[in-house]
Amino acid sequence: MQEVIDLVNSSGQFNQMAAQNRIMLLIERFFMRMAVKMDTDAKPFALTPEDIHRVMEVESLITRDVFTPAPFIPELARMVNISETKLKNNFKTVYGLPIYQYFQKARMRAAREVLEKHTASIKQVARELGYTNLSNFSTAFRKEFGVLPSELK
Repeated sequence: MQEVIDLVNSSGQFNQMAAQNRIMLLIERFFMRMAVKMDTDAKPFALTPEDIHRVMEVESLITRDVFTPAPFIPELARMVNISETKLKNNFKTVYGLPIYQYFQKARMRAAREVLEKHTASIKQVARELGYTNLSNFSTAFRKEFGVLPSELK
């Protein structure tokens, strides 16, 4: 590292090119180490087609109508004939999020679509989603999209 600093501080076009070369070498080494680490940390996607189908069925069940409460996890697990733990783990493996968080994101996306089309007021959408406090809805909306529902045009 000191060699790179010395090259940068010295004058001359050759020294500047040598410094750039050393910096690029350091960057390359960094990304090579990151790639190796990612390969060793990666877990194989070892779900059976049947497990994937069950998870997709659960996703379909919870997003069919996001304006109604989703069934609880034990009920979802019974519906697709799988243990709760396996359902939670497999769902997160396939969709990258826990079931409830995925459902919440789907609800917020649906709320945004309705608000952007101006087919309902913010208060109506919040109530349909089950929010009794408009402030809580606005906070959740802002957390998801970075804007308040009232800022949509």
